[in-house]
This record gives sequence, C-alpha cells and structure tokens, in this order.
Amino acid sequence: MNDLQVTVRTGARLHFGPLAIHNGPGRSFGGIGLMVDRPGCTVRVCRADEDEFRCDPAVRRRVQGVLDRFRESGGADVATGFSVIVEDIPPAHCGFGSGTQLSLAVARGLIEVSGGDVDAARLAQIGGRGDRSAIGIHGFLSGGFLCDAGKRSGESIGVLASRLDIPEHWRFLAIRPVDRDGLSGAAETLGFRRLPPMDAGRIGTLARLVLTEVLPAVRNGEFDDFAVALEEYGHCVGEYFAPVQGGIYSDRQMADLAGQLGRQGVRGVAQTSWGPTIVVPLEQAADAEGVLQELREGGLLDGCETLLTRPMSQGARCRRESTIHPTV
Repeated sequence: MNDLQVTVRTGARLHFGPLAIHNGPGRSFGGIGLMVDRPGCTVRVCRADEDEFRCDPAVRRRVQGVLDRFRESGGADVATGFSVIVEDIPPAHCGFGSGTQLSLAVARGLIEVSGGDVDAARLAQIGGRGDRSAIGIHGFLSGGFLCDAGKRSGESIGVLASRLDIPEHWRFLAIRPVDRDGLSGAAETLGFRRLPPMDAGRIGTLARLVLTEVLPAVRNGEFDDFAVALEEYGHCVGEYFAPVQGGIYSDRQMADLAGQLGRQGVRGVAQTSWGPTIVVPLEQAADAEGVLQELREGGLLDGCETLLTRPMSQGARCRRESTIHPTV
C-alpha cells in the first residue's frame, strides 16, 4: 500500500544554565542556550502493520514511551502500528540535549504521519519533556539562540522570551571526555533537591547578563562581548551548582582545559547543562586549529573528543515522501 514516510532531522542543544531556581511565586528554571548542527539526530517514521523499532535497546525504551503518550493523547488508534528508525543520535548525558531532541523528533514524526498539528506544548506533552528547561523544545522548533523565561506553577513549558539568529560565521567547539557522563535521571533530580533556592542577587546578575550583554551581542554580531558575557554567565551558574557537581565545571579534566584556554586568551568557555562537555565559542572556523594545537601539545586532550559545530538558526527539518509497503 502507499503510505507516508517522514524523516525528521535536528541538531543538538547547548544549554548554559538556568536563570532562576526557587519554590516561590514567579517563573523558575528558564535559561539561555542555542542549537548547533552537530551532533545531529535523524528519525524516520511511517505506518506499519505492527510496531517496529530499529535502534539501540536503551533508545527503544524512550521511543516506546513517546509512542505510548501519542496514543494516550488520541493521536492514533491502539491498533495502528508504526515503524520508527533512529539513524543518528547525539551521545547521551553529555550536555547535547540528546533525550529531548530524540523524543521531539519521534513525536514530530508520529504527528506528521498521522496528519495532526504541531506546536510546542503538544510536542512537549507527547515527548515527555519540559519539566524544567524548554530550551530544547523551542530550539527544536525554531533553532537559533534562545532565552527561556522559565515557567510558573501549572504551566506545561517555559515561555520563550527571545529567539535570535546566530551569526553564520560563528562556531562552537565542543570538547568532552569520552568515558564520563554528566548527571541525569534520578541523580539529576536528587541534585536539584540538594540545592537551596538561588538568592536574589545571583538571579539578578544572571538576568542582567542576559538582557544587557548576551542578547544584544548576539543580535549585533559582537563576538567579543558575547564571549565575555557568556563566560561570566557560566561561572555564575557554575558557582551555584558547585556543591552538587564539584566545582564550576563538573569534570576535573574539563576544568583544567578551561583554565588553560583562559591562559591562552580564549574567552567564553562554558559548560553545557550538567556537562561534562565544555563549549568554546569561536568567531571564525579558522580559529579552532590554533586553540586546539596548544591543548594537544600539553596533553590536555587525551581521552577527549572534539567537535567543531555550526550554529543552527532554523528548526528541525521534516521531509515527507511516499513509500510503498508490499501487500501480503
């Protein structure tokens, strides 16, 4: 029979930390982040006689959860089968938003194949995302540099306060140890429970940096100002999380790398999410080799993976094509 196959391709989410964490009135969590083109996530979805998944077993559990929520929402009859193929996915628990981008890609594919409407709230509900940050959700839909204002009690996802195109020539160098992960799951939840509410002074500093430094610098393409402000933002957030993650950076080797980069005169180094990945903004791609050379010579990149990425100022790409299933 003729049917529709949908291929969803998205990038990775970098998150530089929340704007506020508290239990009182007003918005909590939020933060700033951006989308980059790599490491990417590619998912193919079409109808099938029965559910079939082609992916890693750990990924399969997440895909099954998305499909279950899709059916519970009335998106498809229980008897309707789907084929879901996961071709690429960013490494998990490294600060790339892997779980969010995969879940949203699967949700988008299921909705498109079934002829439904796509919006942020529906994607978040089916994907099971948005409990804290909505950067990955808004980034999936629109790309770019994003400011999430946070969410009030009872709201499903954080409100998008600002979304900006990122200068196309800027680059972001991601460095991570290949054998270590950041906090996730129950450990992440416990980490948040151990932390006190952010004090008003820190919340004010973060808000000032975003409103008066980071966003204007992105909008006007002022790279040096952006790098300086991003580094200050990352340090302010890192100080708050230090009791849980062991310092401004969650990984000792990444902290040493950040220190060396500072001595090289490189500004803007920041951890993404719980790490261990650190991100180095660069004004031009040609700047990357010079930055990396000194780190290699010092042996600081041993056991690390480096990835030079481009900013992604558009949302996930969705391609629809007709496919033919043989009739038995």
